[in-house]
Amino acid sequence: MQQQLELEIVQQGMPGLTPVIGKYLYENCLVCLNKACHTDGIALKLMGLHEGTCCLRWRGQLTDQLLRSYQDDQETTEQGAVCLSVLLTKCLTDYTVVERSWRGTGIDYWLGYSEDPLFQRAARLEVSGINTETSTNTVSTRFRQKIDQVSQSDQTQLPAYISVVEFGTPKCLFNKK
Repeated sequence: MQQQLELEIVQQGMPGLTPVIGKYLYENCLVCLNKACHTDGIALKLMGLHEGTCCLRWRGQLTDQLLRSYQDDQETTEQGAVCLSVLLTKCLTDYTVVERSWRGTGIDYWLGYSEDPLFQRAARLEVSGINTETSTNTVSTRFRQKIDQVSQSDQTQLPAYISVVEFGTPKCLFNKK
């Protein structure tokens, strides 16, 4: 049976992600999926750590107001990719988001174990999003770029996960550095 990813879950938040930020990520993701003409139940192709597909499920309504609120394609694509990536992190690894990283670390989020009351940093996550692949902007090319970027925090010696989401297909290359 194909695994399902319920996008609404991100709106509940995570130890390092408030429900308000979760809703923001969710809305960005809905806009990206809508712009790519995808509907509820679309199969997300998974590559890397796990191969196969994952059924994306959502019930949110796309309104004109919502579409007008997310007109910056670059930001919307990046935040929509974060939505899928943090949910895939929970689904494909033992980690969850415990803290937003700061500029200069080469990563977007610190990951930890959800049952750990101290939410200690146990891994790293870097996310990238692409609307539609082109010959010069592919998921694999972007992944290689992110490997170099993540090196900025290699001194931590923590596992690093990189997630590159492409909304046109849709697909996600989610792998460990």
